[in-house]
Amino acid sequence: MIWISLAIATYYAVISLIALTPTRRPAVIDMLWFFVGWLTGELSLFSTLIEGLVLVIQWRWGWPADWRGDALVILSVFGLSVNLALYLGMWRARTIVRRVMTSGPADVNFSSVKLRFATWWRTLGVVPLRSSDVRVVRNISYGPHRLQKLDVYRSSLTPKNAPVLMYIHGGAWVFGDKREQARPMMFEFVRQGWVVVSVNYRLAPFDRWPAHIRDVTSALAWVKKNIGVHGGNPEHVVVSGGSAGGHLAALLALTSNSRELREPHLDPNIDLSVDGAIPFYGVHDMTGDPRQWRGTQKSLVTLLESAVMFEKVAANPELFRLASPHHRIAPDAPPFLVIQGRSDTLVNFNVARHFVATYRERVPHSLIWHIELPLAQHAFDLSHSPRTSATTRAAVAFARWCVSRERVGYPDVPDELAAAYQVPPTHLDITATEEVVYVVTPFNPLGWDQVSDPAALNRANYDTFLRELADRQVSFSPTLAYEAATGNWEEPGAALSCDHVEALLLARRFRQYAYYEVRPEVINVRAAKDGRIIR
Repeated sequence: MIWISLAIATYYAVISLIALTPTRRPAVIDMLWFFVGWLTGELSLFSTLIEGLVLVIQWRWGWPADWRGDALVILSVFGLSVNLALYLGMWRARTIVRRVMTSGPADVNFSSVKLRFATWWRTLGVVPLRSSDVRVVRNISYGPHRLQKLDVYRSSLTPKNAPVLMYIHGGAWVFGDKREQARPMMFEFVRQGWVVVSVNYRLAPFDRWPAHIRDVTSALAWVKKNIGVHGGNPEHVVVSGGSAGGHLAALLALTSNSRELREPHLDPNIDLSVDGAIPFYGVHDMTGDPRQWRGTQKSLVTLLESAVMFEKVAANPELFRLASPHHRIAPDAPPFLVIQGRSDTLVNFNVARHFVATYRERVPHSLIWHIELPLAQHAFDLSHSPRTSATTRAAVAFARWCVSRERVGYPDVPDELAAAYQVPPTHLDITATEEVVYVVTPFNPLGWDQVSDPAALNRANYDTFLRELADRQVSFSPTLAYEAATGNWEEPGAALSCDHVEALLLARRFRQYAYYEVRPEVINVRAAKDGRIIR
């Protein structure tokens, strides 16, 4: 019996050590470390009970008086201590989540959320089983490809015009399915009166980037057009996802109204903006920036170059920047709830930190919450646990607040401001203009005067503006525009060779009141709200 006890104690000591040590090893080892660490963390209560039972049995069997008994004590104490710490870490998540959600940039009324599915007693079961009142309509097509399908979840008590949660599964862009992930959270949202849409999309390596983001953009367009049939309100949509799905959810929220990511057949007039985004352990940087990944980026870059992008970062850096949520943050960004595990083996926690810091730098009001959970591994929310219940409660509170707040729209341009726009724009030689160009500036977005450092916001947005134009290969020339009424408010911008829709969307993306349309015979000032000529 002692040899069996030693084997069990050794096994738990080894996997406990793995659970505490995220790796910087080759991809195969990373995946092994992740799987072992995830399984150990999520089953830590059961591991503790098994180890305790083994010790009791060994004691009843007879405790050896030699080195084997000492080794069993040392190994068991280590294994039990780590597993107990892992389980207590799940409960500590509740305190951390509460602190973040009650001290954030806005009152999301966190205390009012009462869980109806992810209750404490369900966490003991670990596996999230769908209750009988959750109904699913499966495999609705939003496109012709076999993977362009989605499931719609609701219950018999779901009210009319219910808000919508759209969830995007993870799987490194190469595997995964809409039925597998975030089930505790999706079932909870249904119980809270939401319609939930879980999306599949084309996968690499059979379909290369940007098929993935184009698919989820098309799925969002389907939601906007058709979710009313299922009782959902297309005007109130929050997107979420985990890992690669977290990346896609964040990128979708940040670029949904950019024409570059829409399939050509989509109606350009469909408003694909969302009320908020909840990425779990998302890949916010696709360039492999070592400052963000802290030396753990090699596996990511290898995967992207060989199976997803089929391009080298060094040869085509703009492709990877345009795919990175971190590099696509602009003033039109919706509110974010970013959730990340501190012990994540596959996505370094520092990636989320950089994303949050950049968001706060570039977005007026900075409505972003950042939950970083100690001892939490990648994909922790696949199973029921006290930690998953805590993050689910945060997600519900955040999503409720997102759909209940007044959407920041585009106001009419005040008459005084409309009259102040200089025609022609400063430093733009219109005598040489033989085609239509549009002048857009990223300076002074709506709400800029309410941030602590407007000058820093302008500098950051200008850098993002120029980089996006260059990355997207939009022809432009730098120019200036300023408010002639004061004569001292210079706004660097760019004269763009593009169509009117692209210029309008770009002006909205950088939250401008208006933009210039420069024709050979006339210069118009158009409102970003609706494109109409105001001067």
